Amino acid sequence: MLTKNFHIIEKGLSLKEPRPGFGQPVVKKLLWQITVYLEKFGPDETIQFAINSLKSYEIFNANQGIHLCFLSEKISSFDKSLESYSLISNGGTLAVTREQILKSLQGNFKEMTENRFSIRSFSSTPVSEKLIEEAVDIARKTPSVCNRQTARIFSYRSGKLKDELLLLQNGNRGFGHLASHIIVVTSDLQCFTGVGERHQAYIDGGLMAMSLVYALHSLGIGSCFLNWSVTADIDKKFRSLAGIPKSHVIITLLAIGNIPETLNVAESPRLPVREILTQM
Repeated sequence: MLTKNFHIIEKGLSLKEPRPGFGQPVVKKLLWQITVYLEKFGPDETIQFAINSLKSYEIFNANQGIHLCFLSEKISSFDKSLESYSLISNGGTLAVTREQILKSLQGNFKEMTENRFSIRSFSSTPVSEKLIEEAVDIARKTPSVCNRQTARIFSYRSGKLKDELLLLQNGNRGFGHLASHIIVVTSDLQCFTGVGERHQAYIDGGLMAMSLVYALHSLGIGSCFLNWSVTADIDKKFRSLAGIPKSHVIITLLAIGNIPETLNVAESPRLPVREILTQM
């Protein structure tokens, strides 16, 4: 819950024009969660990520002439409780440039991935259909179970249909309308057999989605995953509007667009390797 809530703050700060004072109910909930977490478990990387996100939020609002005393006091008390701990963490937002992102594409894979961010601010220049085709061509090499190649990709240009589809997804508020295209990644259930393969559509489709995002990034196109965790009635309404076959399961949506010259991105700090890798 800490991670979910501090990322909501990061996302808000990474919009093209964040609303001053946005998200105060989430901020207050996060302050309470940090307090309880520190009492029960003490400080760790996640706590530092959350506090740093709140610091970025405080600075943003102060620059807009909004001073949130309740927030400043809490952050000061948190900093005191962390004085004896040497945590090196980050959180909040980063100011980046299009030039910086494009330059990283000339390096190795690690450099390229480290400079791939979820983009929520797009330029007004639409992405060419040819570049989208090129990205899909690159992503075709994605592995799939028994090479069945079950993943399919649907692309929707700016316009009435794109806007109607975005209304059915809650996570794009404040930036979805800026996207040049909305892409939907699906997996065809007709390609699977038996109950043992009941999860395989999500594995194959998820692999394709990540390959596609890296392919778009390699071509200088910004993207942001849009979570598709919805109720059955919303899913049916969406696939009907979007013209997606009944046999396809929707894996995820992507908002894509050309990257502006300067922008802010959510830092979205990652856990250290020691928390992810277990070697036996």
